[in-house]
Amino acid sequence: RRYLYVQALAPPSLLNDGVDLAFLGFDGSADAARLWACRGPVYSPLHYDDQDSHLVQLVGEKRVLLWPAAALPALRPFSDASPLARRCRVDVR
Repeated sequence: RRYLYVQALAPPSLLNDGVDLAFLGFDGSADAARLWACRGPVYSPLHYDDQDSHLVQLVGEKRVLLWPAAALPALRPFSDASPLARRCRVDVR
């Protein structure tokens, strides 16, 4: 079995229609927020985000590996010009 995750832009109505997301650091100045949803065991390739992120786990468990920013060169990221920008070549599975 294979499982995938889905990425979508959060609907503007969620961000601007009385939902207070200040506790997540959202002040309404961003153009969009991303929501990720999945079911089942999912593997996300090693990557880094260019903005703050918040992880919410509703059911089950999730394994998260974090490295300090100084370790980025050793993780061999793709260049910013690549379609794989912000992903790293190191496979940690």
